Parts: sequence; C-alpha cells; structure tokens
Amino acid sequence: MTQEQANQLDVIASYIGSPLTDEQKEFASDFTRDTISFSDPGTGKTHTLVAGLLMAQKYHKVEGRQIDCMSFTKAATSEMAGRYEKLCKK
Repeated sequence: MTQEQANQLDVIASYIGSPLTDEQKEFASDFTRDTISFSDPGTGKTHTLVAGLLMAQKYHKVEGRQIDCMSFTKAATSEMAGRYEKLCKK
C-alpha cells in the first residue's frame, strides 16, 4: 500500500467516524484481485468493506456496477448497503 492510498483511507475513515487499523487499510486498499475475509463478529469487516468500496470507486476509479459484494446473511448484506449509502451521502 502506498502512502497516498493510506492517506485516502484515513480520509474515508474520518467520514465513517472510526479509524482503520493497518491490517484493515491493507485489506481495503488492494482491488487488483478477489478479496475474501473470514473474521469473527465485531472485528470491523463491514467497516473495512465500506471503506474499500469507496477506495475502489474514488481512488482506483472502479465503476460501482463492476463491484460485487456478498455476505452469508441478509442482515449483513443490509448492513453493508446501509452503511455504504450513509457514507455516500456524506
């Protein structure tokens, strides 16, 4: 991850209202390959994913229709969509 990417993620995280760890920044910064996260509840998966979505669109110029996000439950999918929509409004 470049310093510019780290700075962009810091800006995105400030809009979200919570900082990202170095590990989360690394996860959210690289959209050159498929990415999968299996993590315990409450570890920041959704937080990181939303930051990564914005990073992909704003920094890497990936169009939204080219991004697929999946989850194992409808509740998690709704949470992702809600947080993403809220962040986009900011």
